[in-house]
Amino acid sequence: MALVQYQAIACPKCNTILNPYCAIDFRFKTWMCSTCQNKNAFPAHYANNITETQLPAELIQDFTTIEYILPNTIQGPSKPIFLIMVDTAVCSEELAELKDSL
Repeated sequence: MALVQYQAIACPKCNTILNPYCAIDFRFKTWMCSTCQNKNAFPAHYANNITETQLPAELIQDFTTIEYILPNTIQGPSKPIFLIMVDTAVCSEELAELKDSL
C-alpha cells in the first residue's frame, strides 16, 4: 500500500479513481477509465511530469491499494458511525435471534 499526500484523480463520467488498470496514452497525456472506457486528460501537474518511466503511485502495478492523505479534509461527524450489514438469507429462527441480539 502506498501513502500519497494529494487528491485522487477521478473519471468525470463514473468517478472511478485512476489506477494501474487504466490505459495510459503518454503521447497525448490522457488515460482511459478502466470502468466506463471514458478518455480523460491528465491534470496539468500530472501531464507535465508523467512518462513511461516516471509514473505516479496510482499507476504502479504494486500499488493497487493507495491511501490518500487529503490536504483539505472535510470534518465528519463528531461521533463514530457504525454500519451493520446482515445477510437475510438465513433461516427465520437464526434471523430472529440476530434481531434480538442487535
